Amino acid sequence: MSPENTKRLNDRFGHILRSDKSPRYALHMYGFQCEDGWFQMLWDLLEGIENHLKTCTPEVINAFHVQQVKEKFGTLRFYTSHNTFDEKDILSILIRDAEAKSATICEECGSAGGEVHWLPRVQCLCLPHFIDTVIDNIEGICANAPVAERDMISSYSGKIVGKTKCYPD
Repeated sequence: MSPENTKRLNDRFGHILRSDKSPRYALHMYGFQCEDGWFQMLWDLLEGIENHLKTCTPEVINAFHVQQVKEKFGTLRFYTSHNTFDEKDILSILIRDAEAKSATICEECGSAGGEVHWLPRVQCLCLPHFIDTVIDNIEGICANAPVAERDMISSYSGKIVGKTKCYPD
């Protein structure tokens, strides 16, 4: 995530994201490990968590902290100190819903997207960002792909860019 959006989230939700609660966790070492397209979804999730925490006991509020926020296998992973994953637990529901929603939002721009497998990654991207990603990474993708997949990638990327880069001329 961009430094600007990271700052906006930390400025607004610093009481939930405070590093003094979790200095050794990845969120404070590496920041938000996802792209800006999920910014609004994260904002909404943190607002929901904040609103729910207002109804909790001081013990729950003081114990709660975000440990890590990242993209993994094309969807959001949102790890916290809250480890009660009950179907009726509000914090768990908020987090699980945001993680599921992330599979439909382009991680790059925030528009509607879908799960895209491009070797060796899985991401949630809209079609324009998928095309840009394939074009920008076609040589690396092909170098790591089995021969049968190279043919498929060559065929698909050839339709996109008008020529293939999988095999040298």
